[in-house]
Amino acid sequence: MHRVKTSGTHQRVNLSLAAVCSDDAMRRDALDGVSYQLDVGSDQRTVEIVGVNEAFAAQRVRRFQSLAHDFVRHLSPQVELSRALHAFRLGDYTRADQMLVTARTRFEGDAPPAVWFHYASLVAAARDDADQAQALLEEGIRTHPSVGVLHANYAALMLSRGALTAAAAAVERGMLHAANLAPFQKTVGDLAYRVARFDDAMEAYQRAVRLEPALGPDIYLKLGELRYQRGEIVESQRCWQRVLELDPSNRQAQVSLDAIRRAS
Repeated sequence: MHRVKTSGTHQRVNLSLAAVCSDDAMRRDALDGVSYQLDVGSDQRTVEIVGVNEAFAAQRVRRFQSLAHDFVRHLSPQVELSRALHAFRLGDYTRADQMLVTARTRFEGDAPPAVWFHYASLVAAARDDADQAQALLEEGIRTHPSVGVLHANYAALMLSRGALTAAAAAVERGMLHAANLAPFQKTVGDLAYRVARFDDAMEAYQRAVRLEPALGPDIYLKLGELRYQRGEIVESQRCWQRVLELDPSNRQAQVSLDAIRRAS
């Protein structure tokens, strides 16, 4: 017999459903729960899950079904959230969206957590639905105003949509909660770069790579361009070489390095 005690909104629980009954719908939910690390709800209780052999041997199938249904129902929003994240990472955005919608309906009147808004907006953006992504982030920020990643995503989205005034306002609001996030600092730099404030862009990009050195090739490509504009040839070469370390097939970085070699 396995006992799983759930307590505290942010307690991490290693869920292991040791038995599955003959009910198809419950079996799918049970299997989805195996080995997930989940954030468990705030109510405190202990749930007993009876092993399948023991349950059947003792003719306690109905009791087992009741316990398993109760346990899975309690965890189902988090299970659906975990499944959605898995589908998102596999690039199955339609399935991820369906699971996120299901998860939201199972929060029983409570607002979804910030992580739900984060991934729901990413899925919407991945499906080229920028309007939906924007609406989700705006709702998420209203619901969780101190969560930095939502501010960071919103600023990046506004910039990608060419809404520079909205992006600037988002950056200003995000400074309080997202300044320690490398992607947010990259967005700050991208915005400054877009409006030709190159010194500000350089500073923001440098903050970003200090926070996360492997943030991505694009930021080093722009750092290389900014260094080159300043006449800092050796530093620009280092930046473009870093691009190739992160993305060996990056043609723009290779062309820039070749041009410097030919000129020297």
